[in-house]
Amino acid sequence: MMSKYSYSRLLVICFLFLIPCITQAQKKPVASDTCILKLNLPKGAKATIEGQEYGHQDSLNYDSLTPGNIYNSEVKVRFVNGESQQKTVLIQGGRSITLTVQDPLLLKPELITQTGGIYTQFAEFHKNNQYMVTGDSNGLSFLREIHGGLILRNYTSLTNHLTGIALTPDGQQLIMGDDEFVVVRDLVFGKLIRKWKSGRISSLAIHPQGNILATGQYQKISLWDPKSGEKLKDLSGDLKGHIYSVVFSSDGRMMACHDYDGQNILWDITTGQVLHRFDSIKKDFSRIAFSPDNKYLIISNNLNADSQNSFRAEIRLYDVLSGEQTLSRTVKSDIYGIAYSPDGKLIGVRTSSYHSENNWIRNILLLDVKSLQTIKTFTDQNMGGVILFSPDGKSIFDGRNLWDLSTSKKDSKLGDHIEKVRYAIYYQNSPQIAFCNFSPKSNFELINTNSFVKIRDFELPVNLYYYTHAAISKDERHLAAIFKTGEKDACNLVDFDAQTGKILKQFRVSANTVNRFSISSDASRALICTDGKAMVWDLRRGISLRTFQFEVSNIYYCDLSHDGRRILTEADKPFVSDPQTGKLIRNVA
Repeated sequence: MMSKYSYSRLLVICFLFLIPCITQAQKKPVASDTCILKLNLPKGAKATIEGQEYGHQDSLNYDSLTPGNIYNSEVKVRFVNGESQQKTVLIQGGRSITLTVQDPLLLKPELITQTGGIYTQFAEFHKNNQYMVTGDSNGLSFLREIHGGLILRNYTSLTNHLTGIALTPDGQQLIMGDDEFVVVRDLVFGKLIRKWKSGRISSLAIHPQGNILATGQYQKISLWDPKSGEKLKDLSGDLKGHIYSVVFSSDGRMMACHDYDGQNILWDITTGQVLHRFDSIKKDFSRIAFSPDNKYLIISNNLNADSQNSFRAEIRLYDVLSGEQTLSRTVKSDIYGIAYSPDGKLIGVRTSSYHSENNWIRNILLLDVKSLQTIKTFTDQNMGGVILFSPDGKSIFDGRNLWDLSTSKKDSKLGDHIEKVRYAIYYQNSPQIAFCNFSPKSNFELINTNSFVKIRDFELPVNLYYYTHAAISKDERHLAAIFKTGEKDACNLVDFDAQTGKILKQFRVSANTVNRFSISSDASRALICTDGKAMVWDLRRGISLRTFQFEVSNIYYCDLSHDGRRILTEADKPFVSDPQTGKLIRNVA
């Protein structure tokens, strides 16, 4: 029972007999005197509202509200580690409000690697048009700033072979497919939400409503509930081999796929019935895309080269209702990707052809949708393996370069950034970011993220052989870096003053490689993980406190809590262990 609300602008204090009561939310339309508060809390967290505990609830109802009035409700969330957060929520009748609270252990600054993923094979724009997710076949995906090029988060698949990515329609989760699993991660924090064993996946796509995930597999398409991992049904339709492309129409009523045998099949997603079949000329990879109005399906098919420098591909446009071909066109190159512009007026085609010895010509062709004739061409030697229009339709991305459609100018920051900067670590409470560069200049550069002016350098004491990991303390006073030098079976651990760049301490660590690195909130402890074992270091004295083996070998993530009293490890199943003994404290579901 709440004891006090404040009406916005009038600051009305309600009398006790007027106080709305809180009940567990029910599934019904929101009445004008009711507000539903949906709680998105970390596992084990408990909510207290106006002094009354409600445990770990998914949602609560505020009843008996005065229609039109706005109230303040104090919500306190207590986490399993004993820490808590206080939130003030504005409550109004007739509304449904979602309150998301993140575990404080996930909010500390961290290092984000800037290397890898140079050849992009998968890409998705975020709906806000400021970020995008890219992926490569090595099992890595990256959340990037579109125009700045910085990698804000990286994600790993559970195997070393990424076969597809998809963003949920709300932009909050990333779905990844690989040789064995479907993995769902929180987009902002990278936290594993769920995973399930699916078998080898060749392609995947998310339904526009976010309630169905389609995975192309061997001789079938599997439909899943992405919120539970439950399989809904399998579609076969006489499919042959692996399914290399799968795509939903924007209205969610149809799905198209391409199989190894050259078949392109159009399905009714509700009934699972085959609507049309479109056979390719050659049994080669096809690229397929629906028009934004879902009236047409475009299919490209490489015709295979008769000689090394004689490439050809065909583009066909089909009417979805009749299944009849309406237009076709041949290009003198292989096609690596095809896409419609958001307004449906243009078709983007990513092509590549061999011109002379060690010289490939890579183009983006912009085609008029009514004639399939080329109206503009973008050419660059360095392109990725995708084609993707931005949500606003003003630019097109080839996996490396972002092209402005009106000016034809190329923005290469996404690609150039990967070659110049190896790592970046973000400050939490101030607009600063530290970059670690490639040798020969082995250092961190501290940059103001508002002005992009360099503040200072953190000079490393020796030339690095290759850089491994870094971490910053919660109070932003310490920046610790551990890196490999030329010395065999040894790494250097350096503790910087994060405000001045001065080296406070440096130590030699007996380790050939470092997989994960973390420091406690006060920078007194460091966790160094390498090949299934963990070392806990005292950073103030520069000594190793203890070393212990994990009971599992495949470690995907390892982190030290702020107080240095727990180690969170993500393997096949996440678990928490004691850094004093290495013993298991609890498993995390």
